[in-house]
Amino acid sequence: MKLTTSAAQLVIVILLLSCSKSRKVHDLEGHNYKTIKIGNTEWFAENLQTAFFQNGDSIPNILEDSLWFSLSMPGFCYYDNNPNNKNTFGNLYNWYAVNDKRKICPCGWEVATKSHFGELSRLFGGDKVSGKSLKDNSNRLWLGDTISTNVSGFSALPGGHRDEHFERSGKYAFFWQKDDYHGQACFIENLCAYECSILSDFSYVNQDFGHKYRGMSVRCVKIEKSMK
Repeated sequence: MKLTTSAAQLVIVILLLSCSKSRKVHDLEGHNYKTIKIGNTEWFAENLQTAFFQNGDSIPNILEDSLWFSLSMPGFCYYDNNPNNKNTFGNLYNWYAVNDKRKICPCGWEVATKSHFGELSRLFGGDKVSGKSLKDNSNRLWLGDTISTNVSGFSALPGGHRDEHFERSGKYAFFWQKDDYHGQACFIENLCAYECSILSDFSYVNQDFGHKYRGMSVRCVKIEKSMK
């Protein structure tokens, strides 16, 4: 997508601001993200919803199911291709967007890894019980949920996912992890990456892997400065 001169200038200004030392965290579209410190890690308390990489390049918005299913390049979408879902659930991204060197999280932030999600779950009792502590309980978006407490402040929402079609909104939260998966359980070599899912009517967290073309939510974590 080509940007007009004025639009390009606005993106540059927002880009500079997003890399400043301000406590506010915002993307190139100007959306301010809520964050929360959980353990030693600062997390987004909501799902990523940008349509741009850090350098200002746009991420393709893929509408057609057949094209999405065959992608091996970055792409994003709104659940049901409805932009109104963006403000509630954020965007769904394939793993090629997650892993792109242009980076989808704001400056100073990165896509959460398998290690990040593992530690998050451990802090709230481990995978068998931590889901109830991570799910948002301030609204009725989780269908059939009676156990969520959100004591973590992570505020996971049931944004569903996109495979060949859109599925499981209201019942599942799916999050990409930045780590590639090379296990034999992936039937096609180099086509899988790690994911984390949370279910509406269960308290556990599922750490698994999924095909890279799937559309899932993304959470960013603050990049930790190395100690010298």
